[in-house]
Amino acid sequence: LQLKLSQSEKRLNAEKWSKDARQRKASLQQEELLEHAEIQQRKLEHKLRQIQSERADLSDLHRRNELEQKQLSFDRRKYSAQQQQEMEEAQKRLQRQAKQREAE
Repeated sequence: LQLKLSQSEKRLNAEKWSKDARQRKASLQQEELLEHAEIQQRKLEHKLRQIQSERADLSDLHRRNELEQKQLSFDRRKYSAQQQQEMEEAQKRLQRQAKQREAE
């Protein structure tokens, strides 16, 4: 009876140890998975910050480009008006010169 009791205790201890070992293994696996998930999350957050920064840079470039386009358009109109005025003044000079020649 004592022998059976001892064997039974050994078997129960072995089962308990086996169960504890499985639980420790499962716990370690869960920790590894959690750590891996945290690493992946940090990588994704870093990538998101990079994309947001690139988007902000592109937005700034777009805004500057629009401002430069407006300035260029304004400069073209101004230059065209200036050119037109210079041509009108040149025509008037030519007409005055032609009248002076006729008068002479």
